Amino acid sequence: MWNKVSNSLLFYSEDFYNNDLYKNRNFIKQIYFYYKNKGFKNILLTQIINILISIFLFVLILFLFNCVEYKKLLAITEYNKLSKFIDWTKLFKFNTFFVCLFISFILFIITKIINLIELFLNYSKIKTYFNTNLKITDEKLDYIIWSDVINKLENYNNEKVDIYKINSIILFYENYLNAIFDSQIIKLYHLSNLMEWNINYCILFKMFAEEEDGDGEDKKKIIYLRLRVVAIINFIFMPFILVFMLFYNIFNYGEEFYNKPTLLTTRMITRKALWKYRYYNELPHDFEERMNKIDKNANKYISQFKNDYIISISKLIVFVCSSFFILLILLTLINDKILIYVTLFNNKSILWFISILASLIAIFKRSHTHFEEPKLYMKEISKIIYLKKDFVEKSNSNEIKQLFIKDYQYKIIIIVKDIIYTILTPFRLWLLANNIDNIINFINSNISDNEFNSCRIAEFDAELFASLNDNSNISKKSKSLEYFNTLYPDWYIYMVNKLNGMTNEIRVNVI
Repeated sequence: MWNKVSNSLLFYSEDFYNNDLYKNRNFIKQIYFYYKNKGFKNILLTQIINILISIFLFVLILFLFNCVEYKKLLAITEYNKLSKFIDWTKLFKFNTFFVCLFISFILFIITKIINLIELFLNYSKIKTYFNTNLKITDEKLDYIIWSDVINKLENYNNEKVDIYKINSIILFYENYLNAIFDSQIIKLYHLSNLMEWNINYCILFKMFAEEEDGDGEDKKKIIYLRLRVVAIINFIFMPFILVFMLFYNIFNYGEEFYNKPTLLTTRMITRKALWKYRYYNELPHDFEERMNKIDKNANKYISQFKNDYIISISKLIVFVCSSFFILLILLTLINDKILIYVTLFNNKSILWFISILASLIAIFKRSHTHFEEPKLYMKEISKIIYLKKDFVEKSNSNEIKQLFIKDYQYKIIIIVKDIIYTILTPFRLWLLANNIDNIINFINSNISDNEFNSCRIAEFDAELFASLNDNSNISKKSKSLEYFNTLYPDWYIYMVNKLNGMTNEIRVNVI
């Protein structure tokens, strides 16, 4: 969906990679996708597994809604086989809703299968290119770094390959989206996967489509109309999207939360904050690796702000629950049949109460954290992500803590918000269309005049290099360049020499 079918590798000739490398944008993106997913088999296997999961989830939804006789199951008073409460003949007994769901699902699966076939044809060529031309087998992809792939590409083409240009081509849309969120041209309280995809599809992909759509005003009208149409489509299909999303989250996270209730208190970075912390021209695998380093210090930072009331109440709850828990365990040691056959309230067995008490103890139990200055941990975090100097200096305050918590929320809260804001997506898209003039004007004002039409905000130019040593003017853009230089030091040396050469030429001309 990210690329037009006419640009697919299905239509590339055998020597598609022997021309100007930088003009083969789709080829470059395919090269990185192949590298990131660690080879041909992994790419296909991931797609096949996704299809199988979708089919299993759909059949499971049908089973739960049509086959299980819940009235009989909830009224059970004695031992019975589960098969007595299941009627498999009703599996494909459809009402109007399930007929629509079934048709939508079949179309979805057909699309996924077509995509799988295209992936097979596309990446079989990329596999040959990696194995034969670059001399990189799929096994080597497990430990080879991206800059090594670029070096191989450079050797094969017998010309200097600019890794910055390569990365900026791969991240063409991501850089624009990053700039849009940073500038707050699109203001969102919470960003869901569906909303992010729709912004890309409706605005950025259409904005930079290869076909001519007329002048700027015509393009604005087309994008405005697309936002409205897609909003309506989202609204129509929302019941189906919501059903799959609810069940996927229940089955994906339910077992984790049940077996480890403390996960309810674990935190993660919101999707909106991920764009806030992502550097320009930073490839996904580098960004993921950087974000994985945050959790330890982020949790320690938040834990330094103690709430005596909550701690005291938690201790009381843990003490009471632990007392009853131990008492019930001692009873079961006397007679293990007490677990099942003895009930307390509302016909709930001792075993049920033990499991509930154990979960409550795990949730409310807190280890005693040795208090340290929160700023120490925030300074460590600032080494990983870009934070303004004032944010770090004032990190001991409750105000900064609350701002940080907005980006680093409880996992269960994020899941709930994702569901709520997925439901709101059609309405948010409809309202977004009203702001399309500002969005298009912002994009147009930040299109570079180079051959790639890259985002001006994401460019690493000579002026930015000159400001690297100016600690008084640190920005996300300068931090992006600084991090890029740590990843690709050879490129940094090359660029410094190139810029010094340009400076010398200017001096000669002036003399």
